[in-house]
Amino acid sequence: MSHEEKNIMVLIEDTDAFGRLNWRVYCRYCELGEAGLLNSLGFNQMYFYKKYGISFPRRFSSFEYISQVFPTDSIDFRTEVKKVGNTSLTLSHTFYKKSKKL
Repeated sequence: MSHEEKNIMVLIEDTDAFGRLNWRVYCRYCELGEAGLLNSLGFNQMYFYKKYGISFPRRFSSFEYISQVFPTDSIDFRTEVKKVGNTSLTLSHTFYKKSKKL
């Protein structure tokens, strides 16, 4: 199961002092992917907490950068369930830089 977001324009306010997409924005995109995945399965973000008192804290995250992303680049990303454990859920978020507009 997966969720995809397409054609997200990188805004200048989402970049760091060097003009690259800030790591915090990647985290926000991951949250969007998680919410989209839950929605595609028929649940809203608060369903499990309201019904069962269960939340999904982040215990670990890791980022591997292949290419820099700058303002006016367009990205797609995909959120996938990689593993379902007894007390955990492992997600993978993959980002694809699409183009550089001048």
